[in-house]
Amino acid sequence: MKAEIGKRYALIQGGRCHWKFDITTLPEWHDGISVVEITGLMPEPDEGDLFDGTTFSKPPVPPAPPVPPREPGSAELMRALVKKGLITEVEVRAELPKGL
Repeated sequence: MKAEIGKRYALIQGGRCHWKFDITTLPEWHDGISVVEITGLMPEPDEGDLFDGTTFSKPPVPPAPPVPPREPGSAELMRALVKKGLITEVEVRAELPKGL
């Protein structure tokens, strides 16, 4: 197939927009490649967007990683132990989650 002047296309692989191009970057391609014309689509799909055979959509956002639970008072206990000289700041940093 041949690209037409003024038109934009999306290469589809695995149900996703893999690459966007026009006649200047890919003037001709093999018929076995899955290509969709995207000229005039607003908004234009981004690389990585899903394609269901008809429409483009954004992929789902992965869930945020779970925050490990923190025992109430553990930071305060560690600080008290440091103040008493029973443990060091280095030992505290090794035990506490970041940000405490």
